[in-house]
Amino acid sequence: MCLIEQAFRASECKWIAYNTDDNERSEYGFEIISQGDTSTVFKVDAVVTPSDAGTNRSGESFVTKYDAIYYKKDAISCKRVRVTADVEQYFRNEITKIPTSEVWKMENKKRRIGNDPGLSLMEQLDKQLERIPIIEKQLERMPIIEKQLAEQAKQLEQVPRLEKQLAEQEELAETRNRPHWQVRVAELERLITTPNAETHFNRNAIVHGADVFNDYEALKNTDWSDNLAQFNAASQGFFKAYGFQWDSLSYDKLRKAPKQLIDMLNMRGNVTFLGWFSGHKRKGGQIQWKCDEARRKWEESIKVNGVPYPEDAVRTDYKKVQKPYNSVRNHEMRR
Repeated sequence: MCLIEQAFRASECKWIAYNTDDNERSEYGFEIISQGDTSTVFKVDAVVTPSDAGTNRSGESFVTKYDAIYYKKDAISCKRVRVTADVEQYFRNEITKIPTSEVWKMENKKRRIGNDPGLSLMEQLDKQLERIPIIEKQLERMPIIEKQLAEQAKQLEQVPRLEKQLAEQEELAETRNRPHWQVRVAELERLITTPNAETHFNRNAIVHGADVFNDYEALKNTDWSDNLAQFNAASQGFFKAYGFQWDSLSYDKLRKAPKQLIDMLNMRGNVTFLGWFSGHKRKGGQIQWKCDEARRKWEESIKVNGVPYPEDAVRTDYKKVQKPYNSVRNHEMRR
């Protein structure tokens, strides 16, 4: 009924139906459908009877007082005198009896009479009422829609986490691809000119040096069912190069390790893979020990609180390894 009330409040019409008091409403079968600030809608089972002569108890014509009247029955009657009259003829008689400057119309099929403003308002109400079943169906779907919206909201909550994961994956891919890109640049350069000693040195270090990620994935994803001996030997080689069993860490944990820690593992591996340290065994041993210590601290921090140890600590450990490593590297490159 809210739609009906809104329509009446927005209209300039007077009233619809006969404004009776409680007794008359009971007497003549009027029922209030909706009552607003300036108007009331009645459902009319039976209007006034011929014995009332078209006037209310104050002597005022009920026809010209209102903009429109809706009637429910084909006949009107009065319980007191048991008089029944044809509705259409009755209203036509009343309209012709009462002097009025307004043009009244009667719509038999829709069971209503009134002037243009009143009938126009009723037309608007009909359209509003036609919408009610549609609105009811929409309301029935509200739980489904609310559930869908809740699922969408939940998915939206995941967006920052997924964006962060994507950024981490892109950074990891760039980190892993950078050495390969350096090799390819050196190969392209070699087609035009002779690479300098440093470029050649770096190329050999990348091609023959350590790569903890690729080595891990090679052991994890290769089908070793036909060559277990090679798998066992390669697994021992991984331990010798990086200082831990490859299957003691999940790939997901290794992927989330700080970049400096991965660099340290690769520097440790180069102590074994490259021939640089054959004449620098003491420094090579120090590098391996410091890398192992940094890795153990990182693994322990994950077990305790689920997160790696602070980046400042990682950088400190990295610098302790980087200094002797670069010292040997620069010495070997100048030879």
